[in-house]
Amino acid sequence: MRAKYFGLILLAVSTAAAAQSTCQAVYSDSVRNVDAYTRVLSEQSSTFSDHCESNGALKSSSTGLDLTIPVKGIVVGFSGTRDEASQRMQQFCKSHAASLNRFDGTYQLSNKVVVDALKSYNQCIALEGKRISITHVATDTRNLVVRVSLNPALDVLTLNSVQFNTKAATCRTNIAGDGAPQTIGSNFAQVTAKGPFSVACERIAAKNAEGDEYFPRLELLLDTNHGAYTVAMATEGMYGYDTANSTRQRILADAQEKASLNQQVANLTRKMNNPIIVVQAVEQGQGARLACPQNGGRVEDVVASMCKGIASKPVAVASRSGKRCGYTVHAWSCTTYPD
Repeated sequence: MRAKYFGLILLAVSTAAAAQSTCQAVYSDSVRNVDAYTRVLSEQSSTFSDHCESNGALKSSSTGLDLTIPVKGIVVGFSGTRDEASQRMQQFCKSHAASLNRFDGTYQLSNKVVVDALKSYNQCIALEGKRISITHVATDTRNLVVRVSLNPALDVLTLNSVQFNTKAATCRTNIAGDGAPQTIGSNFAQVTAKGPFSVACERIAAKNAEGDEYFPRLELLLDTNHGAYTVAMATEGMYGYDTANSTRQRILADAQEKASLNQQVANLTRKMNNPIIVVQAVEQGQGARLACPQNGGRVEDVVASMCKGIASKPVAVASRSGKRCGYTVHAWSCTTYPD
């Protein structure tokens, strides 16, 4: 009796790997960004101390020196001449002197910002365990965006309330899913999300007793049926708002590029750690799926059509005599990676 073979044998093998946590990626970077910003200010203050007078003039001891190297430390991508470096340093001395007395507050706030970021991280982990992904990004000193992702077919998310000081910011949300974003005020009512949504806030500047403008501390609390999420932005002086933001935007751009690269690496690692390996086989012979070699049957063609990943070299695993070319079972492994 003729033996029967399966034309296709599938043996799925999957290796376990921990999922990349969105919370880890976003909030580890948030903590490092605080340190990076503080570090920038430290480097600028050090350069100012070495080459500038307290009134913003270039020190006489630095006049005539080649300042190209220190200028490269404060001007990203600088590639000018020695004279241009001297001009840039004079400009830096003037602008930094005007805001130097306000930098100390940033150093004092750095630890508080780290604590706030870690609080958000822990809340994010708790929500992530309930299949709710939540992230936030401060696009600059003034603006904050919180993004909430979920699958409404699997989970129901109800936003019970959004709490913040309305004198410190104005906030809007698209949680309703249609029409213009809704302004969040004291009359904000409990609402169930129709899908992923965002909450965007713009800070409101205030004035201190001396008349200087600053952004008061902002604490934004999203209270949901799955748990709360808190974001805090520390009190910040508007020391040359545009100048301060140019530094922040550069840091943010670097952080975003790093986050993008980290995500690409994470995706590649996830794929490499979760291969799907199947064993495929085909029978060759007269009347079988694969025709005899004399009739143009090529094992390589079948491998290419059946395996959409990386195929090993096919080997003969069983054979018997019969009819024109006998009957042979060829087998190979096919490795693919999930998207």
